[in-house]
Amino acid sequence: MTSSSDDNFEHIKNEAKSCAVRDVRLYDDWLGFHAANLQIYELYCKYVDKVIDRGFKKASSTTIWSVMSADLAQEAGIKRVYALPQKYCPCYARYWMERHPEYPKSFKKRSRTIGPLTS
Repeated sequence: MTSSSDDNFEHIKNEAKSCAVRDVRLYDDWLGFHAANLQIYELYCKYVDKVIDRGFKKASSTTIWSVMSADLAQEAGIKRVYALPQKYCPCYARYWMERHPEYPKSFKKRSRTIGPLTS
């Protein structure tokens, strides 16, 4: 890795530091995935915006992730149903909620049990 990519990774890690999940290893894996695929978060935001624009106060992050993943698979011509790893869905939901405090209860969250990260 070059130093600029290291700096980018550290920036993302610091920006997303309060996105705690039950499994610290999952969180670390997600940080790497997020750093390598910044466009996924932008796309996630677009899908959440569509749900909000339709007037929903609460949404299922799993449903949003699944629809987004299936759409990506279809666009790419991938034969499998989902193009994105389902395990990262909670990380993106928490990250989105922390960046959009005007929607504090958009997604239902499980309690945090492990992790050095707090918000």
